[in-house]
Amino acid sequence: PAVNTQLPADSPSWFPLLFITIACGAISGFHGLVASGTTSKQLDRETDARYVGYGGMIGE
Repeated sequence: PAVNTQLPADSPSWFPLLFITIACGAISGFHGLVASGTTSKQLDRETDARYVGYGGMIGE
């Protein structure tokens, strides 16, 4: 099955991982929001935005 509910007793809890995942997504989204205003001012041509944005997402 896709989900195995019979985990060993010494397995770590998933609860802290949930908060870490949400926090990392929030930080990534905030960084994308802030960086979008400054990156657009640094580009010479609008066509360069695709390469810069793709490289930024791969780097992150």
